[in-house]
Amino acid sequence: MSLTTSRNRLTELLKSLAKESSSCLKLTYKTSENWLPARNARIVVLDSSFNPPTRAHLQLIYESLKLKPSFDACLLLIATNNADKTLSGASLEQRLEMMQILATHLQEHSSNPGASNVAVGVVNKGIFSEKVAALKATFASNDSRFYFVTGFDTVIRIFDSKYYKTPVVEALSPIFDTGGIVCANRTGFDPELVKEFYESEAVRHFSEHTHQIELNEEIAGLSSTKARNVIETKASRTELEKIVIPEIAEYLIQEQLYIK
Repeated sequence: MSLTTSRNRLTELLKSLAKESSSCLKLTYKTSENWLPARNARIVVLDSSFNPPTRAHLQLIYESLKLKPSFDACLLLIATNNADKTLSGASLEQRLEMMQILATHLQEHSSNPGASNVAVGVVNKGIFSEKVAALKATFASNDSRFYFVTGFDTVIRIFDSKYYKTPVVEALSPIFDTGGIVCANRTGFDPELVKEFYESEAVRHFSEHTHQIELNEEIAGLSSTKARNVIETKASRTELEKIVIPEIAEYLIQEQLYIK
């Protein structure tokens, strides 16, 4: 399938998704038809804007897959509507194509069984609870459990009461009933602030379903913003590949993304 044909297919899928009024998720790519190998599957969900995907995104998955009990599959997820960010830079179609590149890389370069079963999905809602509702509806027959892996900055937003019409614990209970959160450290946060957050009443209420992973300082400092800045300043491809994998670097160059 040519890139043009593939992109046209994604455009039509996104148009169809935009017509849905309730929470809805569609898969755009699977590394295999049977990417969910069993009922009651434990799924790592990496929910991000992927603008572009970086080595930090990969490492978030690698570290999450080390947790026990083990995970059966991975889902790379993006929302058409982000609660905090407007769409700029790469189009949704381009981001989904880069997510597919990342999914293929995971399958080919990791020996962990969970990385052998990877899918790419897009959801039409930006609020965390609405994304979970879409996941539950899509995989209702599988009784899967979803573990969102994210950075500390995103976890703060998940527990922020301004996003919910009911008290945080009440709003988040349906989410943690069907999975949990895997939180990675991010640079730039006061250790005391982090400690205070994890000791807060709402977070302690869900402590059994909240897991922490550590990224080394170099990886934790990588970001999509840094990748875009490298391109905007016309730095070398070598510098770009310190932030993104070679396959993504090649895609960014071919698509001439983030060039001003």
